Amino acid sequence: VYYRSLWNLGRVVPVAVSCLAPSQTLDIRLGPGSRTADLGFVANTIRRMLALDLDLPGFYDRVKEDAELSTATSLLDGLRPTQTETIFEALVEAVIGQQISSNVANRIRDSLVEVLWCLQLISAWWLLKKRLRRED
Repeated sequence: VYYRSLWNLGRVVPVAVSCLAPSQTLDIRLGPGSRTADLGFVANTIRRMLALDLDLPGFYDRVKEDAELSTATSLLDGLRPTQTETIFEALVEAVIGQQISSNVANRIRDSLVEVLWCLQLISAWWLLKKRLRRED
């Protein structure tokens, strides 16, 4: 499962994305505090970030005549270049990646995502609890 928080109209939208095998269909779930209207934005953003609309067969056709590129691409068949949501996020990843090893950078990034996801859930629970108290 890929956990992510996206920004939509000044709000944080927590998202969980998983692949449903064997259909290879993405299952996108919105987290607490999300609105149904967020789903279109989230789906489009995830498609762009995971490069799902890239023409990979077209790319492979163009490089199949080049001996070095065709060998490299055959080893990485199906790999798509992922993108960040924002330029700021790309810059943060670039700086972290230059300062430390990629394994450590990935662990730090994954830990941050996990912590921020948990904080978002706690925040949503607290807001819901507060709203329910007001309604009583």
